[in-house]
Amino acid sequence: MASTATSSSSPGPTPTVPSVGASKRRSVAAAPHADAGVDLVWCELSNASREPAVAFAKAMRETHPNLPLAFSYSSSFRWHQDPHPFTFQELGALGYKLIFITLYASHAATYAVWNAMEELVRDEEQAQWRLEKAKVGHPTESHHVMARVAHFQEIPTCAGTRSATSPIPTWRWSSG
Repeated sequence: MASTATSSSSPGPTPTVPSVGASKRRSVAAAPHADAGVDLVWCELSNASREPAVAFAKAMRETHPNLPLAFSYSSSFRWHQDPHPFTFQELGALGYKLIFITLYASHAATYAVWNAMEELVRDEEQAQWRLEKAKVGHPTESHHVMARVAHFQEIPTCAGTRSATSPIPTWRWSSG
C-alpha cells in the first residue's frame, strides 16, 4: 500500500511514497538488531501531520520501548502554518531522541545574507557601521578570532628561509 506525499512547496507531480505502516513494519523488523549496532530508528514522513509521527512512535514503543527514535523536523513542512506544530519536548516524550533540521543553518544563513545585502544597497556605509557595532562582544566579532588565527602570523616556508609575512620577491623570467 502506498500513500501520496503532499507538499505545497513542491511544484510538479506528487510522488508516491511508502505508507507509514510499511515504515513501521520495516522498523519493527530491524529493531531486534539494536544490540548489533542499530543506534536509532527513523521514519521519513511526508508532511507535518501529527498522526503518523505519533503512530510510528507508539508502534515502536510497543515492541522496543528503549530503542531511540529520530525525527526530521523538515524545513519543507512549513511548521509555522500548522495550528499545533510539534514541540521538541513533545517529540522527546514520544521517544524521539534525535531531532534534526538538515537545512536550518543554510536557511538561516541565506536569510541573514539576503537581509544584509538589502541593507547595504539601501544604507551603504551606514549598514557596515551598524553591523560592526552590533558585532562588538559577539563571538563573530572577528573572523580572525573565530577561525582561531592571529590577524598576521609568521608561517615558515618549506625551506625555512622566509615567512609568509615577508615581502614577496619579484620574479623575472630569463631567456637564457
